[in-house]
Amino acid sequence: MKIKKGLALILAICSMATFASCGFDEDSSSNGGVKNVYNVESKTKTKLQVIHFDGGVGHIWLDQAAERFAKQYKDKVYAKGKTGIWVDFTNTMTIDTATMSQQDYDVYICERFTTPNALAQGGSVLPLDDIVKDETREGGSLESKLFEQVKGGMKGNDGKYYGLPHYESYGGFSYLTQTFDECLAYFAAEDETNIEEFPSAYGTANFVSTLEAKRSNGPDGKPDTEDDGMPCSIEELIILMDYFKQTTPYAPIALSGSCDNYINYTISGLWASLAGAEQMRNYYNCEGEIEIVDGYYDEPLFKGIDYIKKPKTKKVQLNGSNGYLGNDMVAKYYALALFEIIQKEGFYCDDAYISTRSHYDGQFNIYLGGTGIYKKAAILVEASYWHNEAKKAKCFDQYELLKQASADNLDFCFMPLPTNYYTEGATGKDSCFLDISQTFTVINGNLKNNDEEREAAKDFVRFLYSESELKAFTVETGIGRAIDYDLSAEEEAKLPTFYRRIWNSRDNNAGSNLIMLSGTTSAFRQVWSSINIHLSSDTLSPYAKNSSPFSHFRKQDWDDKSGMYVYGTKTVFDELKITKDEWAKIYREE
Repeated sequence: MKIKKGLALILAICSMATFASCGFDEDSSSNGGVKNVYNVESKTKTKLQVIHFDGGVGHIWLDQAAERFAKQYKDKVYAKGKTGIWVDFTNTMTIDTATMSQQDYDVYICERFTTPNALAQGGSVLPLDDIVKDETREGGSLESKLFEQVKGGMKGNDGKYYGLPHYESYGGFSYLTQTFDECLAYFAAEDETNIEEFPSAYGTANFVSTLEAKRSNGPDGKPDTEDDGMPCSIEELIILMDYFKQTTPYAPIALSGSCDNYINYTISGLWASLAGAEQMRNYYNCEGEIEIVDGYYDEPLFKGIDYIKKPKTKKVQLNGSNGYLGNDMVAKYYALALFEIIQKEGFYCDDAYISTRSHYDGQFNIYLGGTGIYKKAAILVEASYWHNEAKKAKCFDQYELLKQASADNLDFCFMPLPTNYYTEGATGKDSCFLDISQTFTVINGNLKNNDEEREAAKDFVRFLYSESELKAFTVETGIGRAIDYDLSAEEEAKLPTFYRRIWNSRDNNAGSNLIMLSGTTSAFRQVWSSINIHLSSDTLSPYAKNSSPFSHFRKQDWDDKSGMYVYGTKTVFDELKITKDEWAKIYREE
């Protein structure tokens, strides 16, 4: 029976709330829809058990890799009476590394919450030096290819490697180029005359009046680069959001109502972008100079924002004993402040306040806004893996059904984050990306005396981190790993434009503009859990991690004496401090 397009469209729109809110998942068929030939269960093969964190990049890449692995090792004998291997996966959002020694899983592909270093000290994982230092590996040893800054977090205190980095993702904003083009939402260059002056309550700015007009240099301060026309400062970002609110049909900010703690991702990304890579690495290593808050002036943080006070600042030299000061960084204060401003100035899309709106709903706001239940929004608060999630969950198929247009034409961008607080006196800075996923691969230490499964696990990890499989991983997921490898022009062309831009913005050969949770000092190894910036970290979720700053900034209790909201930026910032006494409990002078 045929259904007319119009009826199909109506049915699709009516079902969108259910479709987007019920957590529909990616294609669960083996090998991304291709039937497995080699990676099939058999009692005559060695069985390798892998537990895999299924968020962010999903598992289709792993299904595909396992099929290639099983084919390559189909004739290898790991135990008498068995030939070949098959990989059995457990894909889950929850992995308990504390009980590894009692588990049957051979390989763990994990996210957050611990590090290979911490696992190594407990004897939970096997050393991987024979894999990492293998000079016969095609393309060179992994040790020579690992980004220098990631090595510390992959090593144990004995200097051996116990883990390898899995995928990266970055906290920040995303947007649709078509929306910005439609609204001419680009700051104009100082010498451009084709401009539209916008007198905002937060400061006057010039936007381009045509798409051909010359745009500002953006955060990096350089002309003719990817970030031209983007806000270079927090001040400009506020004006941009007001521009959307006052002059366009788009709400400035989309956020999932059921995942409001996603703002922590963006706070993390802003913190790093404003501080710069050097300061953030100094924080992680507990050594080097950082800039911290040292009191407050009795003046507004920005024009039109009189409920947040401007901080006094000073620079300090970190060492192991005063590493707690890293959590007082000025950049963190401004990143938190931005989200109080977004709340108090009404910049969120209404869906942010509907607790049943899923992360997919938040994404739909920026490319299906105005259709069905979805409001139009210009900028999405999400980590950079969202596009991969949407692809695997077939969200773009829904777009094609509703819009009768190819989703390939949707030109998404990961927004270059501001690198300055204020526009006046702003300087161009190199972009940097803070990895908020902090994922890694390890082998269960309980295989120490199990020759069959130990060798199978090592072969599998060796295979996953081969030159060809590193490339295949990025081609399938769009996402990089903290290892030096390049994509061919043909491989790069397979990436969605969203990820192609990120791939070409990050330093693929040295990772110089990436910030990973990885230190080289003994202080870092002692205190990593207290400076671990991620979704539910104490450094970002106040009040014993019960909620995100989003819920606190919604409270409207005003304090006449301080001239600030009781649950405003200063309160949250102070609640997130690590005290000297708390630090002393986790750090010991060596």
